[in-house]
Amino acid sequence: MDNVLSAEDLLLDRLGAKLPPEVHVLTSAELEGAANGNHPTPAAFVVFDGYTPAEATPNSSAQKQTQRWVVISAVRNVALARSGRAARQEAGRMVSQVIGALQGHRLSHEHSVLQMATAPRPIYRNGLAYLFTAWTTTIVTKPTGD
Repeated sequence: MDNVLSAEDLLLDRLGAKLPPEVHVLTSAELEGAANGNHPTPAAFVVFDGYTPAEATPNSSAQKQTQRWVVISAVRNVALARSGRAARQEAGRMVSQVIGALQGHRLSHEHSVLQMATAPRPIYRNGLAYLFTAWTTTIVTKPTGD
């Protein structure tokens, strides 16, 4: 594996191909405006959320790591903004599309099949809804030659 973060581009490509064309598929760098709602919607943000080392070969010639990636589905719907119901319903539909695109998908021959993981709690405010899905995939890293 020559790029331990290769899953990012593969996730972006997969979501871009499977989500409706009006959904902006974006990176964590483009998430900066999310704190004040200054980002395009609907959007799916792909964010690396760390890794957990897994088993290694006895001589450490290979090491598995399970990576966690979060997809943040962001929608803006000010209809019924006070209750947030319209935004939640729209976000729920988008999350279903994200799940349909990623559940059981293998990003590449170097990645294990994506598995759904426990996701952070949703965030709702002022007609914006952010719903999260979390995914794990396992890769194998090897030391470089000396």
